[in-house]
Amino acid sequence: MHTSRVSAIFLGMSTEQETFDAKAKRLMREAGLSYQQTGQKMGFPKELARQMVYRFINGKNPSAAIVAKFAKAVGVPMEDVL
Repeated sequence: MHTSRVSAIFLGMSTEQETFDAKAKRLMREAGLSYQQTGQKMGFPKELARQMVYRFINGKNPSAAIVAKFAKAVGVPMEDVL
């Protein structure tokens, strides 16, 4: 069983209750990517990559285009991000 699923079950939460920021961080971790690497894979310039991913994860209501870029960067379908 996957570690985050085990943690969620242990904490008495269903995985459906995973917050957006927790899910995004988990997907990056599973892909083996840092904020910097994720941002660069999303197409942001090296100087802004880390900051833009941080804003994406911690912001409110990201655009569908940004969610799609994130999903592609971490190698999952867009539906898995939402």
